[in-house]
Amino acid sequence: MTFYSDVNQQDPLVQDKIFDLEDIYQSIHNILNTEKGERLFFPEFGINLEQFLFDLLTPVAEKLIYKEIYDALKQHEPRIEIDNGLSFVRSTDNHEVYAEIAFSIKGKVSETYLYQSRISRKQKGNFYEIQ
Repeated sequence: MTFYSDVNQQDPLVQDKIFDLEDIYQSIHNILNTEKGERLFFPEFGINLEQFLFDLLTPVAEKLIYKEIYDALKQHEPRIEIDNGLSFVRSTDNHEVYAEIAFSIKGKVSETYLYQSRISRKQKGNFYEIQ
């Protein structure tokens, strides 16, 4: 049984829809790749990582980045429940931030899914999904 569906934004030449988990991953990806203020009539959509662009990647900065991600997903993706015990943001030796968001889908059997991504200062605000 399908809960959710949407247009496949990753491959515009394919006119197939995506469903359930794939739809949610696409939504998370869109939220994390949109800077706040970037959408004209929806200025609160997305995350504001620009404020961390030139900061040192300390444990405090990691927590603030995680909070920014958590708040954006909580506000804009109501279909998921984030597991704070399994989710984290860590800086790497390559001046990157690695984020791992564990979540379950509301209304489905309690399975935990993982969204993993990296952000580097060279490519501000550009998250990459690791499969």
